[in-house]
Amino acid sequence: MVLVLVLLSIAMGVTGQFLLKVGASTPVHSFGDLVANLLRPSTVAALALYGGATCLWITALSRAPLSYVYPLLGLNFVIVVIVSAILLHEQVSMYRWLGVGLVAIGFIVVATS
Repeated sequence: MVLVLVLLSIAMGVTGQFLLKVGASTPVHSFGDLVANLLRPSTVAALALYGGATCLWITALSRAPLSYVYPLLGLNFVIVVIVSAILLHEQVSMYRWLGVGLVAIGFIVVATS
């Protein structure tokens, strides 16, 4: 059950990161630019997702050791890079993919321990 809570928290966090990137469509050069980005529906949705993810995370922490659940957050990095490459068409270097692979291996080792 703890792994499910953590995975849901991760999914919400990754979705939040994607929506924050979408909401940050105006380069911030002034306070007005920042406010405009903050008030975009995608940014507001991202912040709501972060709130929900935090509630799930607190629940997971109350049920399992921090030394187990915290390393599972490494999956965030893996999924965010994949989403960035696929949905945002960002270029990801071979070295970055190598690093993502190493993080994924670490996630598997921790999740199965």
